[in-house]
Amino acid sequence: LTHLPGNLTIERELEERIAAGTPFATLYVDLDHFKVYNDRYGYQAGSAAIAAVGDLILRAVRDHGNAQDMVGHIGGDDYIVLSSPDRAEEIAREIVESFDRLAPSFYSAEDREAGHTIGLDRYDVKRKFPLMTVSIAVLTSNSLKDPSPTAIGRECAKIKEHLKKEPGSNYLIDRREQR
Repeated sequence: LTHLPGNLTIERELEERIAAGTPFATLYVDLDHFKVYNDRYGYQAGSAAIAAVGDLILRAVRDHGNAQDMVGHIGGDDYIVLSSPDRAEEIAREIVESFDRLAPSFYSAEDREAGHTIGLDRYDVKRKFPLMTVSIAVLTSNSLKDPSPTAIGRECAKIKEHLKKEPGSNYLIDRREQR
């Protein structure tokens, strides 16, 4: 679908970077309200959106990252970027800005004008959902005492959980000290 490396390659790359001991940043990129979009517009439109976002992330990393950076597709509407800590914020900002320019093109004129779609929530209740946004959790390896792919995933999930409560597209960089 995206032709990006998947989970096995991502985990191997994380382990290699941890073993090397050089600080790196993990950007966990997640689309918000994708399920509602996919339900409304269908599998083909959803797949096209997933591929377009993968291309958008690749461009952001190519334009603002380093030659050794990696972009992976975790699955569904989740992606990962591995970069250096000094490039992470610029990459995240570019992904957010580019996504917010691109996302309206995925929708019908009617949904764009309304600023939302109508869909079923997890309880099968019909309600309004915002148009898709993107949330990016950014974590540096040196913020973890014992970095591992599992620890990185766990901390990114915590950041992402916080971000999902905020409206619109956002990124959050965890700047806490080692824990």
